[in-house]
Amino acid sequence: MTPVTYALMVLPVIGALGLVWVLLRVDEAEEWDTIRDTRIRTFAGADYLGDNPTTSAPAPTGNPLRTLVASLAGQRMERTERGRRLTATLARADLKLRSEEWIFVVAAITAAMGGLAWLRFRNPIVVVVVALLAYVATGWFLGWRIARRLRKFESGLGETLVAIANALKAGYAFGAALKVVSEAAPYPLDVELGRVVGAVALGAQMDEALDSLAERNRSEDVELIVAAIKISRATGGNLAEVLDSIEETIRGRIQVKGQIRTLTAQARASGYVISILPIALAALLTLISPAYFTPMFTRGEGIIMLIVAGFGIVVGSAIIRKIVAIKV
Repeated sequence: MTPVTYALMVLPVIGALGLVWVLLRVDEAEEWDTIRDTRIRTFAGADYLGDNPTTSAPAPTGNPLRTLVASLAGQRMERTERGRRLTATLARADLKLRSEEWIFVVAAITAAMGGLAWLRFRNPIVVVVVALLAYVATGWFLGWRIARRLRKFESGLGETLVAIANALKAGYAFGAALKVVSEAAPYPLDVELGRVVGAVALGAQMDEALDSLAERNRSEDVELIVAAIKISRATGGNLAEVLDSIEETIRGRIQVKGQIRTLTAQARASGYVISILPIALAALLTLISPAYFTPMFTRGEGIIMLIVAGFGIVVGSAIIRKIVAIKV
């Protein structure tokens, strides 16, 4: 292969990474203000911003590429059910992107990897497989971001509940206690509590803001806390004692979850190795000796073997994940 060919192979990847970097940069305060307002519309409703639900939020002005994407898609994605779900998912993953921007990023990565595969192998089957893997990888990345953020959120719940209970015992109202605790809570609890306080300040009911909190952070612990708070506020019980009791329960659950993760670490690592090793080995053989492994993509017997092997990898990985997924 000539240096020009190698350059043509690398350029699509560099271009895709450049697009992702440009879109992920949020270096203008007004851009984040627009994203914040859009997400408030999604979780709290347009009325909380005092505007017309049919009026679009202003397009971002600080980043030319993001401005172009927003002008092409407008706010149409935000108004569809799929767009609202994707916006909620991006908020849970703590990605400061609109739904149409994320779709553009996924399309750019998929197209770049497919183009790279075509330049290297000139085989449509390989192109489809590589593009599909790139598309699936973006979904895995999003799920990994959500899971990592949720673990951070759950790890700080106990101390935050104690702080809220102490503020209530000191005479603060519940809303004021949330505001005080949100200013000193660890990330991402400070952000989430700040969103609750902000939604209430913009006119939302406290119960609705708490329901949005539970929707953004889909955790059994959060659902338990929100349900207990809503019941206590409705019946007039001692909320501080309720929160102390829930904190003890959550602390015990976190300890048990930590022990389970430690005991199942080897099994999870084995699942990752078993799933990744065949794919990595096939990619390595294809790059090192294309003539040796290319028949797997061009001959019928090879394609059947790859399909069977892929099915076995998926089934084996699913079984291992099911075994180590112990609910507490």
